[in-house]
Amino acid sequence: MKKSKLIMSLISVIFSIALITFMTYAWYINIDTSKDMEFEILQIQSLVSMYEGVDLNHNGLPDKLSNDNVGKYLNPNVGSGTYISYADKYYNETYSFKYLDQRYALARDSESNLLNKIEILDLVPSKIFTYKFEIINLSGSENDVSFGFENDTEVDKTKLKDFQVRCGIISNTGGIDFTSWRDFSDGESYKGFTITPANLKVEGKTAAYGGGTLEVGRLDVWLEVRQKSDSTLTLSQFNLPDFRLTLSLDTDQKSS
Repeated sequence: MKKSKLIMSLISVIFSIALITFMTYAWYINIDTSKDMEFEILQIQSLVSMYEGVDLNHNGLPDKLSNDNVGKYLNPNVGSGTYISYADKYYNETYSFKYLDQRYALARDSESNLLNKIEILDLVPSKIFTYKFEIINLSGSENDVSFGFENDTEVDKTKLKDFQVRCGIISNTGGIDFTSWRDFSDGESYKGFTITPANLKVEGKTAAYGGGTLEVGRLDVWLEVRQKSDSTLTLSQFNLPDFRLTLSLDTDQKSS
């Protein structure tokens, strides 16, 4: 009996030592394997702010800012309406814009899509409505920029044929380089399209943002919409197709 107990005790000890040895080995193997793992963290890649031009005569150029407000925009959400300096600028804005919205783009591979529905009020033929998109690139790589309209099946094509759109790119001197006006529809069909020039990019981190240490790239783009001068439509309100702003890395940057 004593001999049997001794044998069982020895077996238990040997089993315990073997188990501890195996667990220790497995732990070290796991560490060796895990140390090469990489964690992909979703990062804020860009910040896009949208503004509407303050334009009393709607001629396509918003009203000029007073000297005291050059480089500022109107934020109706602060007090009863306050002019605030742009956080970071590559030119001095002299036209009057009213803040509408701001979104951070959370993106993998610096790719994001922002959908904005543009609602136009108080339409009159030849009246131009101006919107500005301020793109702040927080990533280290330049981004391709694409502006366009979705293939919206619910849009009224018979009314859409009376509208045109164009895009304007702002230079570092404040000058505006416009694309030609483009029709939305011929009245029979409508397909989504891109309005931006080819190879439009926003640079990577190039300048201090808000006077801080964080560096960013910048690009401002105007989007203008008008009702054709020969239009006979009388509308108090009209929704354009869904609008898409796409920021993406090109394939060469992704592979490098």
